[in-house]
Amino acid sequence: MRILICSKYEIIEFGLYSLIKELFPASVVFKAKEKWNILEYLKFRSVNFMIISSEIIVKDDEIIDIARLNWPDLKILFIFSMEDQMFIPYYINRGISGFIPHNIYFDHLKQALLQFLRSGKFIPKDYLEKQTPLKTKIESEHLVLPSLNGLSKREIQILNLLVTGAKITHIAKSLKLSNSSISTYKLRILRKLEIKNIADLKIFMNKIFG
Repeated sequence: MRILICSKYEIIEFGLYSLIKELFPASVVFKAKEKWNILEYLKFRSVNFMIISSEIIVKDDEIIDIARLNWPDLKILFIFSMEDQMFIPYYINRGISGFIPHNIYFDHLKQALLQFLRSGKFIPKDYLEKQTPLKTKIESEHLVLPSLNGLSKREIQILNLLVTGAKITHIAKSLKLSNSSISTYKLRILRKLEIKNIADLKIFMNKIFG
């Protein structure tokens, strides 16, 4: 078993490394913090599993494409922060194999890693329960979340800002886009999700993330 841990935070990197070596002493574990280092491992070393933290992947998701290109059977576990949870459906659609929150309890993390490294897949039970009304499906190889699969990463980013109550002008300024561009994104998001207004959008997102 060969595992690549990708995180800029020492505490996450060290904690995962120690726990994996405790659970699977014979495993080979690599650690990488920067994109060039991650790509070097993916290009020159055989890897079965990749555990990658959101502070790396959200800024540059090209890593997923390169990982898949080099190792089509690679299983990817996404560790997300609360502000990055909006990207979960996007990365599920991109082919990640599971995800866990940064603030997961130690015992839960241990169980999550055991399941992921044994089966190649893991989704938190509470997340699955929230998805039941939306008919989340877990297929043999990939996780499928129909509700947000049609949205791009930028659309999900704007959606998240819209449901917080942010005005179009504020969103445009923070993302360095024009007001008309944000308005177009807003209409496109509502159309894709078949939702009439922002109030209904908030209800929809609460059903997903609680």
